[in-house]
Amino acid sequence: MARKTIGFYWDRLSIQACVVRSTLTEVTMEKVVKVWRDLEGHDESPSSGLVDDMKRLIQTLGMSIDTCIACVPERNLMYRVLHRPFSDKKKIAETLVPEVEGLLPQAEGRLFVDFVTMGKDDTGQTVLCALSAREPAIEASIAGVRQAGLEAEVMDAPSCALVAGMRNCFDLRSDTHYVVMHMGWDDTSICILNGKSIKHLGGMPYGLGIIVDEISRDRSIDAAEVEQLIRQGEVLDAGPHAERFVKDIGIILSRLGIDVEDTVIIPTGYALCLSDITDHLSRSLGVSIELPELSGVPVNVAMDELLGSFMAVSLALRGIDTRDAINFRQDELAFTKRIEEIRGNVLHWMKFLAFVFLLWLSGLGLDVYMKSKLIHRMDDKIKKEFVSVMPKGTPIVEPVGQMERYLKDQVVKSSGSARHQVMTPLELLHDISGSVPTNMEIALKNLSMDQDSISISGTADSYKTVEKLKEIVSKIKYISSVKIVYANVDKLNKLVRFKLMCSKGKQGI
Repeated sequence: MARKTIGFYWDRLSIQACVVRSTLTEVTMEKVVKVWRDLEGHDESPSSGLVDDMKRLIQTLGMSIDTCIACVPERNLMYRVLHRPFSDKKKIAETLVPEVEGLLPQAEGRLFVDFVTMGKDDTGQTVLCALSAREPAIEASIAGVRQAGLEAEVMDAPSCALVAGMRNCFDLRSDTHYVVMHMGWDDTSICILNGKSIKHLGGMPYGLGIIVDEISRDRSIDAAEVEQLIRQGEVLDAGPHAERFVKDIGIILSRLGIDVEDTVIIPTGYALCLSDITDHLSRSLGVSIELPELSGVPVNVAMDELLGSFMAVSLALRGIDTRDAINFRQDELAFTKRIEEIRGNVLHWMKFLAFVFLLWLSGLGLDVYMKSKLIHRMDDKIKKEFVSVMPKGTPIVEPVGQMERYLKDQVVKSSGSARHQVMTPLELLHDISGSVPTNMEIALKNLSMDQDSISISGTADSYKTVEKLKEIVSKIKYISSVKIVYANVDKLNKLVRFKLMCSKGKQGI
């Protein structure tokens, strides 16, 4: 199933968004949109119309979104490079917050900290970049997106998001350093990669806004007029006002010991609104300005459009590439996100539950109808069976019970008549014992019966007694004939051991 992720970035001048569509096997960049914010009707800045501008951009997209990723403004972030003698990320996270809190000035609100690792130093220790932000700044960014009808699941850091954009849009060579300078309105994000590995993350507390102010003073015009020129697509000449960017980037490269001959600088964001920024960087620092080849996610927009909205693109790609990810939406902020998601889905759940209830109600009605038809069919069959089995004229009151009782009565009658016609072993013993005189010394040891014959064995005091027993048994009504199988004297007790074989008459078992 396809999932759509939107990267959302805004500042005083514009709102940018990128939508990435991802499946298990494919990732495509569907849309990149930039909306210039409307200054008309606002006194000094368009911040009071942020929600309306965001909603306008979402309407421009015209599609449903599954995941939203935004970022905390660079001016609200603090960076610290730390070292650890271990690389276990769980252990690093446990020891990070207390140390970072001790390095930062006291401020209002809880501190949220996250980090990325940047390899190992010469001594083998893990180098990590810790990024931190205060809770009010994070909540303000979350609220801005929420008011526009979206819920940001991830609150990234701009410089770290650029890593995902570079890794997934360009073919990065392992022997080359790439310096990404994303110029915003109030600040600038810096990301330096060695191939695909992070070497530096950071920011500058100034952006295009300061250059616009200086250009407006040089031209003796209002800054709003310069802003309007930018909106109309005019490219400005920064001149000496770009030197502060060149100087700070040069300091970073020198501190990291990066060879400028193997370094490529990639200006993005509002840097594309300045015609000479690239020349300043190349000439002053001696770095290359040749862009790497596109690779990875298919890009269906022009290169200038891609680089101009590169922060939104990078944030969207963060949704499919979570390597070295930063997320300030933690703990309570993550819980509030879940609550908001649940609230947003209440209507959908209510519709779903209503559908399930109607489905259950329909099933119950169908079940009652089918069982009613089955009961009627069973009643008809029972009535037919009752009429065919029971005596004529029997009223139908409780047909099953009536038939059960009638069947029991018939069985009792049948067994009673059979008892008068069939001889049982007990009846045979009773007849023999009633016919044998009390003065006869005889002991019966075994009596067995089958369908046609009866076998009687035991001991007697003499042959004469055996002959007498034969006569007595032959007179029983169910016996037709009796034969002595053997009659032998036992040498031990002097008794005669005998066996009689009787044939049954016509009324035998």
